[in-house]
Amino acid sequence: MARQDHTTRFIREAVVDELAQVGHAALTMESLARRSFSSIGSVYARYPNRVAAMEDVLGACVLPALAADAPSRGTDTYGWAVTSPTVMRHLRALVEIALCSRFEPALAPAGAALRSIVTTSGQSDGAPPTGLDWLVGAVLVGHVVLTGAGCTIPDLVDDLEVLIDRATSRPDADIARFGGLEAPIPSSPTPRADDDVAAKLVDSTTEELASTGASRANMRRIARRSGVTTGAVYRRYGSKNELLRDALVRELQPSRYSWTEALVNAVNGTDSSSTPGDILADQIFSLLNDRTRTLATLEMIHAARTEESVRLTLTTQIEDAAAARATLFSSIPRVGNEDRSVSPTLMGWVIQMAPTGARVLVALGDEPDEALVRAALRDVMRAALS
Repeated sequence: MARQDHTTRFIREAVVDELAQVGHAALTMESLARRSFSSIGSVYARYPNRVAAMEDVLGACVLPALAADAPSRGTDTYGWAVTSPTVMRHLRALVEIALCSRFEPALAPAGAALRSIVTTSGQSDGAPPTGLDWLVGAVLVGHVVLTGAGCTIPDLVDDLEVLIDRATSRPDADIARFGGLEAPIPSSPTPRADDDVAAKLVDSTTEELASTGASRANMRRIARRSGVTTGAVYRRYGSKNELLRDALVRELQPSRYSWTEALVNAVNGTDSSSTPGDILADQIFSLLNDRTRTLATLEMIHAARTEESVRLTLTTQIEDAAAARATLFSSIPRVGNEDRSVSPTLMGWVIQMAPTGARVLVALGDEPDEALVRAALRDVMRAALS
């Protein structure tokens, strides 16, 4: 019995490691056997399939590990997670199980657990999350997803603490209008194919990703959705991954950054019709309201975990975009106590991580209170610009 327990523990750890390191789509019974140094028969003796393995570790390993030292408030969750390799490993596994639950109803509890952990954390009074709790939770999930896909995100824990402190302690601060600021737009990657048929195929790929997921997406089905032959697809794309990359390239086109001009105008004071926080909120909620694009983008990010061309396209663009946004905030004169000024690098990354994490939470059934989130974003941008 002791030996069986030992093997079970090894296999459970292998499930968590597979989820954390390569994602749910790459997890197979064979990969579990290899990682746990067990026979395939030992894996099947414990689990009839990979979904059962994920369901088991969710209750036996992942949730207990995350509950062991959960912070007391939602705004503490970022530091709690990113400073602990153990917490980050189990949180990354939880995100993967939750994303897989879109197609596997048996895993549905993972989505509710993730939403609860990252937006309310250890709150004992049962109160709903504030807008800032929810926003920090979205930033954390975005961090988990983007680092899992290969992005290199700097240490932002102390900087985020400064931002939260300023956002909550200076609610009446005036946003300074600086004038003359600019925000560079990152160059966009080049699509592999660029004609009317390719455009149809990319549209159909987006629909396919949203409905079936990246691992289940099928070139023949994409061709049927587009009304073209399979041969027409393969004349443009040698593989599904090349088509996935072009779908990602379209998502990362310059039009994706058009809202930045409105942000710059608001900071410069040339347009006072919207606050910087509302401009950022408009961008986030416009993404969330397009469910097909929301789901498809998550699948593109997930494909980046195992497909090099997709990963390189994604990580290069995300990191360049974060640097460009940081350039905007670094050009703003520091005010007050310089040691407590908000880090430009943090703001560059918050603008990348928050929408990504928000997409995950909404895809898993969360319904954020838009008024509360907007108010939080106004406070955050006021903290960064006052």
